[in-house]
Amino acid sequence: MNWREVKQQWKRELNAQEDPQEIDSWYHLFIEAEFGISRLDYLMRYEEDIPIPRQERLDEALKLLKQDTPIQHITGRAYF
Repeated sequence: MNWREVKQQWKRELNAQEDPQEIDSWYHLFIEAEFGISRLDYLMRYEEDIPIPRQERLDEALKLLKQDTPIQHITGRAYF
């Protein structure tokens, strides 16, 4: 699975609960906080395959978001 496919998965699975723009923001906040991948890095690497441990962490974050856990709790950072 690559970065773009995971982003599409997040949008597909959270779409009924949240605004698509909000999901997009959460995805980019998470991958930057967790893996140091900025939006620019994402654009340059979106077709790159994701290592299994990172895929597992992304799946875990998605599961928590589906349970209405705030992104700040998942990343351990508050954004103002």
